[in-house]
Amino acid sequence: MITRHLNQIIIKTGEVILLSAGGILAYTIISKSTALSRIIFLPGKVSDIFFKSWNELVMTVGIIAQNTSNQKMIIKSLAANVYGISAGQKYHIGNISIFDDPIEINPNSKIQIDLDATLQLISVVSDLVLAFQNGNIQQTILLDGYANVDNYQIPINEKISVP
Repeated sequence: MITRHLNQIIIKTGEVILLSAGGILAYTIISKSTALSRIIFLPGKVSDIFFKSWNELVMTVGIIAQNTSNQKMIIKSLAANVYGISAGQKYHIGNISIFDDPIEINPNSKIQIDLDATLQLISVVSDLVLAFQNGNIQQTILLDGYANVDNYQIPINEKISVP
């Protein structure tokens, strides 16, 4: 009789521990995914343009990352295609990526991330010719990609104006 009663207590204790662990896991996942939805990416400015080689142009563009949550976030990597927009059409002109050092964003803060966009010269020239033909001297650059923030993929879709 005592053994049977002890078995019931052990089973109930195991159920409580299992339910508690499940609740803690669910809370952690929900709070992390909620915090990740609070990461906001904004376009920064173009700070530099230079030639890496005779056919590769590098443009340093800034992206501002804002963390409105109470948790520190770490950007582990970021990659995006670079498009020029002319007459409502987008043309692929290059790529950006960072995979080296993690970038920390403290709670309730913002940082600027400077990225080197490697552009194919022939694509840039073609895009500029289209811009001049359409009478649009100011160029719009679109960054379309993803950031790995704390092992979650966050989309980046930002337009940056280049005077």
